[in-house]
Amino acid sequence: MHATAATEPARKPERARPKAPPVGVVIFANEKEPSEGGWACVDGGTPFTVTQAADLPSNVLWVTNTDWMEFNAQGYNRIHNLRRVNFFRTPLKQIAADIGLSLDGANASTSIVPLSSVCARAARIADDAYRWRTDPFSTDSLADEIKASMPPDVPPIRILIPQLLAAYQKDSSVRCPWVSDTVYVTLRCNRAQYAQKILSTPIPDDAWEEIPGHLLPESDKDRLEFALNSERPVLAEVMVDVADTDPDEANLVAFGSNFGKRMPIRKWVSHIELLWLARFAHVKIHSLWLSAAYRGLSEAYHLPSILTEDPYIALSYSAGLVAENHLQCLSSDYYTRSSRIPGNNYEVTARAVWLRAADRAQSFLLAKRVVEAGFYVSGYQMGSVMCRARRSDLTKLAEFCLAEGLMSPSIDQMMALYGDGDAPG
Repeated sequence: MHATAATEPARKPERARPKAPPVGVVIFANEKEPSEGGWACVDGGTPFTVTQAADLPSNVLWVTNTDWMEFNAQGYNRIHNLRRVNFFRTPLKQIAADIGLSLDGANASTSIVPLSSVCARAARIADDAYRWRTDPFSTDSLADEIKASMPPDVPPIRILIPQLLAAYQKDSSVRCPWVSDTVYVTLRCNRAQYAQKILSTPIPDDAWEEIPGHLLPESDKDRLEFALNSERPVLAEVMVDVADTDPDEANLVAFGSNFGKRMPIRKWVSHIELLWLARFAHVKIHSLWLSAAYRGLSEAYHLPSILTEDPYIALSYSAGLVAENHLQCLSSDYYTRSSRIPGNNYEVTARAVWLRAADRAQSFLLAKRVVEAGFYVSGYQMGSVMCRARRSDLTKLAEFCLAEGLMSPSIDQMMALYGDGDAPG
């Protein structure tokens, strides 16, 4: 018997897709003292002055240039439509510099127009690319927003939490000598292409087996060979010795040296990091954990098709911001209220450990080329290298970026600022 319209169960109406708010940018004249006022602009529209956050229209999501401490001190973290300077991960001043703009002084009144266009375009691309589970742009950052649209992660097995945290290094801080007459520059790979490359990294299955030291080969050399040649993902307990490594190269490796808060003592490394560390340091293995197998990233975590199908989308700065935030949300540790390890409220997935290790390996190779080209590296992460260049070498830096296919802040603008005067030391 065939169902008829009269006998078919009534279908629930599809929930209307939440509408994303317009996005604007606020540049306070003094980011440490927002009460002094500044400029605001929505999506490339007409800029207007503001004297306080209360002046801003409430139906717009506003990304401010206020730093984290001041944002919280002013109570902006409690205002529903205000976001910190790094909502898009890259701070507003860096975005402006990347596209050849300055936010200093009176420049803000004109630069805010194209800057707000870039930010609003990134928000629109993200809104088109993801299926939001809640009202869009209701979290603290675009990366958090993207993560909330994905299936929740399976927490790591409890016994592996300390090992994964000790193997996780999100960035690399390099001791950089002070050199006079230099400017800070961030060089980066194309964000969209780089995110797609790192997300193609094979990651471990969630089934793990412990291999204690007494079951490994006796000699350090044989243990290392066993781990390096394993077809299964390796999480290795190690001792890294750089005593015989060239000091400059050891500094650039930056094992256990990251930006921000001090990380746990690095006694563990992932398979990927082990492979490249063994080329530059003596590595002694104490024990291993082996995953059942390598596998590809689940389709639910792939970059949206809007960021991959059109080869020209990689040329969009705004699309690059979205792709980088996608990679960020999949490769970060996370806070958990229900701590499963006493005294520790952070956890990290094996996926995040492997993706960051792949990023560190790729970014290290880029940093090495930057050093070989004669510039001073202070750190690297996410396909970018932070460096210092002599004012007299800015043309050389532009040529290096062109040869390497790298993005950089506007060299023309830097030469205009520093070409005839003193560069900041």
